[in-house]
This record gives sequence, structure tokens and C-alpha cells, in this order.
Amino acid sequence: MCKDDIFCDKWVVKSSKLSGVRRRLQYPFYHKYFLLSRFLLPLLKRNAHALILDFGCGSGSSSVNLSKDFGYEVIGVDISAHAIGIAKEQAKEDKYASYFVVADARRLPFKDSQFDGVYSCDVLGHISNVSLAVAEIGRVLKNCGVAAIFSETQRSKLVFFENYLITIIGHDIINEEDKHVNLCSRKTLVTMFDSVGLSVEKCYSPYLIRFILYPKWYYPYITRFNSLIDRRLWVLNLALLKIEEKTNNVWKVLRTLYFYLELYTIGRIVETAGLFLKLSK
Repeated sequence: MCKDDIFCDKWVVKSSKLSGVRRRLQYPFYHKYFLLSRFLLPLLKRNAHALILDFGCGSGSSSVNLSKDFGYEVIGVDISAHAIGIAKEQAKEDKYASYFVVADARRLPFKDSQFDGVYSCDVLGHISNVSLAVAEIGRVLKNCGVAAIFSETQRSKLVFFENYLITIIGHDIINEEDKHVNLCSRKTLVTMFDSVGLSVEKCYSPYLIRFILYPKWYYPYITRFNSLIDRRLWVLNLALLKIEEKTNNVWKVLRTLYFYLELYTIGRIVETAGLFLKLSK
């Protein structure tokens, strides 16, 4: 999920022209990058130029920003040669210490214990054999290293609106369009990391009521399957969409405040549809 509220390539390109202070003021609105980059901060106390693996870097946005914002040396890997080509161009333009390699996340071309930290955002759900990818993260991470991971997870029963939509439509169109191939449960992911020697320091599940918080994201699904969906759900989505459009920045601020409130309270306990993990070796 890479929408208005979440750190994505469009924002990186735009933000590269902003001053350091303005960029940092915007970070809390880009939840994934903000949280994951904070998980890695202890590394700076030990090594001002820590070596970070951006695991599944896509077109390199997070790699460039981690280097730009914190001074890390970053190596990004992705299975897409096209994405890596874009990443190399972006790094060349910004002139930061970011390097990019085409590689399969299940067979990384790096030595054991090579990296001080691993950053991975919304990657594991796109890998057919997650346990192999997790094993590789554990292998290349140094002792006392830190891994900052976000992954979409199996949707729990608490995520009512999404479950209702899927029941009405008859198949999981949301995960199909996001190209998720293997979503694990929170418990399964934690167990996998534990099995390769990575212990959980922090574990948060977000997006319990994202149907309400992100009406724009759901609108295409509801419009496309309007004849199947309860009319009241369509009216609610449309009303929320109008409120979001009229209030715009106010809506974003309130949504962001709610996101962090939920994350640090019930997000510590319940499983929803995603997982932030800070892991140490």
C-alpha cells in the first residue's frame, strides 16, 4: 500500500528539493519510513557511517533518503533490474552513498554478518518463500545489528470493513491488486525471525480502521463493485471521501495523530493487517 499517507517514490522526488528542516517536519506523515528509520537510530551511536541493507529497495527512494538523512552507507537490492536502473540514476543525481544490486532476496550475494542494519518496507508479502528471505536477513546481519521491518500480514477478523468487502466480492481483490503472494500472520513472522537468531524489541500492528482513515484508497473498489455492496457502505465511503477532500491537511493531521495513538496502544496487542518490527541480533 503506497498511498497519500505513506512514504513513496513520488514524495521522495518532491522532498529532495526541500530543506532539511522542512523534510524532517514532513516525516511523521510518512509512517513507514518515519518508524523504520527510527528503529535504526541506535546504530548511529556505534558507527556514524553504518552499512545498511535496503532489502527490496524498489527504485531506491528509501536507500537515498537513509543516506541523505542519517549518513548511512546503503546498499539496496531488488529482483527488478528496471527498478534498480531507476535507483542508480536517482543515487547519481543526489550524490549520496547508495549502491544498488539486482539480486533475489532469497539468495543474497553478500557475506555473512556484513551489515550493521537491515531496512525492509512492504517486501516480505511479495516473496513466495518468506522463510528463505528471513534466513538471509539473519545471515547478513552482524551480531548486535538491528533490523527494521514492515510487512503486510494476514488480515485479522478485527479488520471488519476489508473482510466484508472481500466476502461480498467473492475474492481478495485488495491483496491481488497489491500483488501479495504470501502473507504470514504476526505470530508466524515473529517465530521465523526468532528461528534465525533475531529477537523482537518492538512489535506494532497498524491500520485497524483504515477504511475510515483512507476512504480515497477504498473508493475504486466500492465503485467497481457497487451493485454487490451494501448501499450504506457506499454512502459512508462517499461521505468520508468528501470530508477528506474538504478538510485535506486537517484530515491528514488527525489521521496521523490517530495512527500513532492506535499503534502505540492497541497496536501492541492486537493483530490487524500489517506489522512493524524492530529486531536485534
